[in-house]
Amino acid sequence: MSLDPCAEPALLNVSALQQKLLESLSPLPIEIRRLTDSLGMVLAESIWAQVANPRFDNAAMDGFALGADAVAHAPGVFPLSGLRLAGSDNSTALAPNAAMRITTGARVPQGTVSVVMQEHCSATENEVTVLQGVKSGQNIRWQGEDIQPGQCLLEAGTRIQARHIMLLASQGLAEVRVHRQPVVAVISTGDELRAPGMALGESSIFDSNRPYLLARLHQAGVRVIDLGIIPDDPHKIREALNEAAHQADLIVSSGGVSVGQADWLKRCIEELGELLHWKVKLKPGKPVAWGKVKGTPFLGLPGNPVSTLVCGELFLITALNQLEGSRQPLPRFVRLPIARDYKRKPGRDEFLRAALVYNTEPSQVEILSDQGSASLAGLARTDALLHIAADVAEIKGGTLVDVLLL
Repeated sequence: MSLDPCAEPALLNVSALQQKLLESLSPLPIEIRRLTDSLGMVLAESIWAQVANPRFDNAAMDGFALGADAVAHAPGVFPLSGLRLAGSDNSTALAPNAAMRITTGARVPQGTVSVVMQEHCSATENEVTVLQGVKSGQNIRWQGEDIQPGQCLLEAGTRIQARHIMLLASQGLAEVRVHRQPVVAVISTGDELRAPGMALGESSIFDSNRPYLLARLHQAGVRVIDLGIIPDDPHKIREALNEAAHQADLIVSSGGVSVGQADWLKRCIEELGELLHWKVKLKPGKPVAWGKVKGTPFLGLPGNPVSTLVCGELFLITALNQLEGSRQPLPRFVRLPIARDYKRKPGRDEFLRAALVYNTEPSQVEILSDQGSASLAGLARTDALLHIAADVAEIKGGTLVDVLLL
């Protein structure tokens, strides 16, 4: 590939670059994790039910278990034959014309046809008066009506959420097989950058991209190596890339991949590995680099902060999902009506910062006013990125649009 910084490569569209990422990355090795330590990880194999849910026929509420004759003759008065509590292994059967007090979740005694809630009864020590008619089977949770043994509970590639841990714990699973979480090395480049908390020079600025990337990666649940701010010095850039390649599964940087003469990062990538692509047909975020450093995948994001955010969501999260073995590695969009008309010059896929509007029916999405790639104030109101396809010039208010929630 030419080192001429003015050479213009063929631009890929967003979906084409995403596909290149998916094709060049493979899920990381499998490991066994305790279920309680697996939150946010991705299942390496499908989980099949071993236990029925409910495990046994049980009462859906506190009340009275009734035998067949009692159900047939309700409303009426019936003799009480004991108490069945949740967790009790009492095997006492229920006579057809009798009732038994029972608590929620307790195994119904043999011979039970229905459970009537206690609010519809009046009881003494020895008998219960059922105040209304009773249907056969009411208020009983039948064995296996929710889950049958052999049923697929979660498919391989599912990212484990807290609700999934509840489901798997109900099956008695203590461990799960998951893909190892990626280790990601993060670099910012640029002589002008200073870390937050440091003094600024006349022409320096605070580095906001690296803190964002570190936060977004922590939010994604991956392990992070922070290699700090690297000046525009090819020797120091090579050192940082070498260190990252030996420690990480993925290297991600911001800045240093545009056409400036001081943007050394792209050149160093070509020296240490290969630069597979470095521009995408996207607004904001045209300069995006994809390659390898000594065999380790490298993703170079633009230097403008909003471009870093947009490309992070579109490409970095896609790469992480693929490394983790997710069955849905691409960003997931929802469809919402746009609040008002919008016009623009077509030609590139565009991702606009937007806010959700909840005080309408249905909820809408509103494009924020300042869309400059270095404009940050609007991030305070940004809930989502609104996608406009490359060939679209105008959208009428109320039209359903693709929205990526942040």
